[in-house]
Amino acid sequence: MTDDELEELRQQTRGTDRIDATGDEDAGVDVEADSGSGDDAASDTGSSSSRTASDAKSPTPADDFDECLASTVGSVERGVQPKSFSASDPVLSAFFQTVYRDDEAREDVGEALVDHVDVDVEDGYTKSELVRLSVLAGVQEAAPEYYEELVETF
Repeated sequence: MTDDELEELRQQTRGTDRIDATGDEDAGVDVEADSGSGDDAASDTGSSSSRTASDAKSPTPADDFDECLASTVGSVERGVQPKSFSASDPVLSAFFQTVYRDDEAREDVGEALVDHVDVDVEDGYTKSELVRLSVLAGVQEAAPEYYEELVETF
């Protein structure tokens, strides 16, 4: 095979990765679209440090959010979208690595997260599971109505 033929074959069989945005059209998701009306906290030009938790309004999902989520879950299950996600944060990375290496810390953090989000863990507290539980806890705490939409898809 020539190099051109190999490259063409790679392109035909290449799956998605975390950076690849192809396939979003199939999922019914426009990742470039502005999702807010400009009224949310992200568009607030004031200092976020002056706001307290009681001042913050809990975000509410749009009427079609559940349909969009279900469609995207289908795309993930079919392999059109990647099933993993990532975040780049050196301190959080160090935290999860340290917690995972320390048996007592791993159990303490894992059990606290499971109790907080009230979900089952089948394969123990892997790093991936600790991150998943942490994200669920964060969404539950910061955006409870979105969390309800999320847990309904499980």
